[in-house]
Amino acid sequence: MEWISQKVGNLSPLHGAFPSRVFCSLPTKDEIVSLVQSYIEDFNMLFPIFQRSELLSLFNQKSLDMRVQTPSQWACINAVLATAYMIRPQEASGTDHHQKSWLFIQNALEMVNELCFGPPDLLGLQALLLLVTFLLGTSAENPCGFLVSAAIRICHELGLGKTEGGSPLCSEGIQHKRTLFWIAYCLDRDVTLPMEAPTDSKYSMPTSDLSGSFNAFRSTCQLAIIKGQLYKDLYSPAAEDRPLSQVIASVGVLDEKLQEWKRSIPPEYQPEKAVADGHRSKISPVLLLLHYSYFHCVIAIHRRVVARGLSTGTDLLEKDDFTSSPASLSNPRVLLSTSLCTKAARASINLTKYLSQDNTPLFGSLIYYPVIASMTLSWSIIRNPQDAYRGYNLKLIDRTEDFLSSQAFCKAFEGIRRLVKQCAEYRSIAEAAVKATMWIGLSFAFGPLTSPRRYYDGNLYEYTQCTRI
Repeated sequence: MEWISQKVGNLSPLHGAFPSRVFCSLPTKDEIVSLVQSYIEDFNMLFPIFQRSELLSLFNQKSLDMRVQTPSQWACINAVLATAYMIRPQEASGTDHHQKSWLFIQNALEMVNELCFGPPDLLGLQALLLLVTFLLGTSAENPCGFLVSAAIRICHELGLGKTEGGSPLCSEGIQHKRTLFWIAYCLDRDVTLPMEAPTDSKYSMPTSDLSGSFNAFRSTCQLAIIKGQLYKDLYSPAAEDRPLSQVIASVGVLDEKLQEWKRSIPPEYQPEKAVADGHRSKISPVLLLLHYSYFHCVIAIHRRVVARGLSTGTDLLEKDDFTSSPASLSNPRVLLSTSLCTKAARASINLTKYLSQDNTPLFGSLIYYPVIASMTLSWSIIRNPQDAYRGYNLKLIDRTEDFLSSQAFCKAFEGIRRLVKQCAEYRSIAEAAVKATMWIGLSFAFGPLTSPRRYYDGNLYEYTQCTRI
């Protein structure tokens, strides 16, 4: 830069090539200390994007003014403050922490061009990862694909995710870099699986916790690998035209991998078993996310069978594909895909009793799962409105909507409001399907029905309208 200055004079066009605005000035020093402490204790323990020492060093600078910060530093500072405000409980005084969080995240987003187009650095990667987790937590998923792609590219350019010197034991700094890589990998799977655009490669796993305690982070990484294979085998463009027998075979293999992953977890932490104790009033946010992810994977795997119009094992065995490929039925659970989908959806919805926006970081990311589960139940009712459990399923769907409508967080963000609206639309269609089925049944029993009046069968959840001529 000094040489260029000597040759061309004024360098102002080269500084701030991407003009930055400040949407919200930084809070007081005491407030910053409180926010950083909250971030470290309530968020960074779950998503260790920063080492405690480097985060404290970042905020202990003599000046936090944007003019003396690098783009990566300024983005990290604002993303940390935004996240801390987001997870802070709303105050009775009416202070809108969510609005503040959005102003600080906009400060950070002003640096995205520099983070993506500038030379790769670790702090820039951390800023991108925190931006993605924040936006996923508010269901503002549209920019996440771009941001997580940039983060993965920086990971590769910095050589993250590799085992140094062939040894599985690394120094603290190297281990943290590998942790960052796996956070990026997990976010990539969470973002790109719904968007249908992930890549897949083999990487060395994080080292096991030698203390013998349950390593939830390692289990999360292992589940992310299954998600990648799930997309590749069932949802990628290459998988669209696969014969049914091949789809069934892939479903069986993926289901077995998922069950093997589940068995690798200590019984007291396994999905379904860990919450079987009716006296448990709380569950760790990390464990809650792990359980939600498991049930979501079950649904994503088995709905590929259900989507082919195969509701029972008999439907499956009647298909000609299997006369020439009996090996595709090596996992008998594929014959139960419909019931496995609905069972996983019910279990996911039942986990909402452990959700609280006051004490659960990334509340917005977690509520995505019961919403999808609710839509899955609605879809199962639409496919089979005569199912014996339709009333119970509709009650669970209503419970989900009641829970979401009672949460102020769900009303604050457009992305989440859109999810809730879609959930309600599915439920309306499901109820209409049940009513239509009941109407037809009553017509057979009593003859044509006109001039509606309210009718209720105590054994059913639904009301319908009918009048005997």
